[in-house]
Amino acid sequence: MVDITNREGWHARPPSRAMPKGTYPETVCYIHHEAGAAFSSLDPLIEAGRMRSVQAYDMDRRGYADIPYSFGMFPSGRAYEGRDYTWDDSATGGQNGTSISIFFPGNYQFQYPTNASLAGCAELIVFGINMGQLTRDCRILGHNQSPDANTACPGRNLISCLPGIRDRVLKLLTPNPVPVPSGGLMSVLSVVAPVQKAGAHKDGRFSYFSHSDKVINGWNGASLYGDSVVAPWTNQDSADFKGCRQIPVPVTEGHRIIGLMYGTLANGSIDYGLIVACTSDGGTYAYKST
Repeated sequence: MVDITNREGWHARPPSRAMPKGTYPETVCYIHHEAGAAFSSLDPLIEAGRMRSVQAYDMDRRGYADIPYSFGMFPSGRAYEGRDYTWDDSATGGQNGTSISIFFPGNYQFQYPTNASLAGCAELIVFGINMGQLTRDCRILGHNQSPDANTACPGRNLISCLPGIRDRVLKLLTPNPVPVPSGGLMSVLSVVAPVQKAGAHKDGRFSYFSHSDKVINGWNGASLYGDSVVAPWTNQDSADFKGCRQIPVPVTEGHRIIGLMYGTLANGSIDYGLIVACTSDGGTYAYKST
């Protein structure tokens, strides 16, 4: 999953004035380029400096309340929070209220995106979908494809890569179950009845589960309080199921999920990023929690 540096991590300035909150889920992700000097560094300190430079230019020279983009996507494949998913961006004219924006530093009329940045962009979009900030069928467009746009942004060498980004997003969203080999599994969470809920406070991103006949649901933000699960709707950070991810399990007609195992034991440590679903038709499938 894409590495995202938050605003504190790149020492962002606070907004100069109040900004409108985003209304989610958004339906479009617009891709931009900075249209500045070419950028190719893989150094995170230089990346952070470029974020500060873009923010300063847009706030001090162009009068924006903050950096106008939702995220920055760098050649290393690292992403940086701009306005993130909290606030409306200001990068795509009249489309700001229904979209997010991801910018690539540099000028992509002349330079070319790296494979790492294209993969990271797709993972960042999927992260937004899984968090409920983007619709699953969101459109991925270049700035110059927005209504009434009169711009070359995001540059010919980046706009030509958008079909590949869309394909990567679709692939990441498509369930890819793998049979689970015997041995090495540690049952951390077990559920034996449909539509029953259980939770565990773990370090992994999935800490709360429910399941029906053919679907696993997982939410961020749940935890244990004594013997009780604190469901995500009691946690403002996960309100409105914004952290929900739904995973279809390929069971045959008339069968159902009978158990979930969360975590694998490998080299003496538990990998909490793996969900294992056991089904009544004898199938056992593993999914990475992202």
